[in-house]
Amino acid sequence: MTGNLMTTLPHHRGRGRPLTLGALASTAALFLAACTSSGSTDEDGGSDAGAPPPEPAWGEWQELDGDWQAIASSTDKALLSSGDETAVFDSTGQRLWDLPEDPDGLDQEPIKVEMDDNAVYVMYTEGNPLLALDADTGEQLWRFNPSDLDNCTPAKGVHFDVDPRSPELLVVSYTDDGVNPEDFHPGFCSSDIPTDSPFASHVVSLDRATGKQLYEPIKDQIGKTAVAGAFDFTGQYYDRVFYERLGTTITRTDVQTGETRSVDAYLSQGAAATNFGDGGDGTFTIATGGDSFEQVRVDRWADYWQEGDTHDYDEGEATAVVAPHDPLCSYNRTTSPSGYTYCNPTERLSDEDVMPVSQLLGDPSGEEIFTWTPDGSDPDTWEITGWDAARSAGTQPGGEADALLDPVVPASESAPALLVLPTEHDGLTAFDLRTGETVWESAPDTENPPSTAHYVPATDEILVSSPGNLKALDARSGEEAWEETDIDHDALNLSASGPAATVQRPGTNATTWLRFVEPIGS
Repeated sequence: MTGNLMTTLPHHRGRGRPLTLGALASTAALFLAACTSSGSTDEDGGSDAGAPPPEPAWGEWQELDGDWQAIASSTDKALLSSGDETAVFDSTGQRLWDLPEDPDGLDQEPIKVEMDDNAVYVMYTEGNPLLALDADTGEQLWRFNPSDLDNCTPAKGVHFDVDPRSPELLVVSYTDDGVNPEDFHPGFCSSDIPTDSPFASHVVSLDRATGKQLYEPIKDQIGKTAVAGAFDFTGQYYDRVFYERLGTTITRTDVQTGETRSVDAYLSQGAAATNFGDGGDGTFTIATGGDSFEQVRVDRWADYWQEGDTHDYDEGEATAVVAPHDPLCSYNRTTSPSGYTYCNPTERLSDEDVMPVSQLLGDPSGEEIFTWTPDGSDPDTWEITGWDAARSAGTQPGGEADALLDPVVPASESAPALLVLPTEHDGLTAFDLRTGETVWESAPDTENPPSTAHYVPATDEILVSSPGNLKALDARSGEEAWEETDIDHDALNLSASGPAATVQRPGTNATTWLRFVEPIGS
């Protein structure tokens, strides 16, 4: 089964959201996911049940005109973008269909995309319609318009999220994206609230196959601004943070049922939330602008109060204190395509020279895994106990390209899950994701030290990129599996997704080589 990628598309004509794939022009950006193998057949076309399936292997390079980057993929197709165009290609390099631009004639641009074997899911600017397009033909399978919820839904600021532990659904929610009153939908939100009044945003889960809503949308309280939303450690809940002049509200929605709880947290000095991180076990790191953070512990969740409810409003109970240290590692967490949630290794804000911290927070089963217990009001006791890994110079994560990396090797029956990082010895080090113990180190490469590491499930390899060099290591031992020699790729750019990889030679006569892991299919 292939993993799924959701990414923000390159900025096209000076409008839309910030560019998040531009960093691929100077560093490798790899996002590879599982690819299943096909069974063999005998000469009469029947199934040869006794023969072992062929081993997956990288196929031949296919040459394409133009500068294309792999941004999403399925088992046998890849979605490539050149900045001005986005198209679906198959493993032979054939261009199958182009992602439609401006489908409603409103000067729209695609801003987010996710892909699986059945469809490409894309959201556009100007009203944020979400379209599901047939992966083979590009024909529209279904369409979701946020404005269809009701006129109180803002015309901008809507996005969708996915989690590998809930692959059957998409969560559509609203976060503030600089929405101005003139961007609201025309008409009235209700009988007495005009469009230039405070709006109410929504969250809802959609069935990925049909686009149907799984529950009645959760309508937020008018006057509160949603600043961030994300899946929790387990993939079972979708958390959001709101602010208003009186305080901050955290909501938690069950993505399958829509059951929602909330709590009001009164931050110090009336600070307004700008972002947040789930700390597990009902704790959160709240960013309040600049380098300021507060820790919130939920002591009691309350039933969520929506506009129109007749029961009394319940604030719930929470403890909020100013964080005397840099944000917890959970603030920089990420979830791999295989379902491991971990602290994204990142340099601390207070000291550029200290080592990044990592910690396994959740596993594919949805279990929370961390080694801490919040105790009292002292936030120093709320720190997750992580482990450190000294990275090689110039490879501190946190840039745009890192959003596409997957350095996690899933656990096997006999081996733990690994986190593979470029380290100080000019090579890669594989750490036990749970304990931080070193499992293997690759041979150092002082001439071309690796700058990226990405796991390829189909071949159980770590794809390694450095300036002028592309090779793969055995994911379980760190031994070199192969080194690319067919293409002179000095000063070329590398990108990949799922079973597809591309290298580009930019310039006036730009050329791209596309390559897939084969065999394709199931």
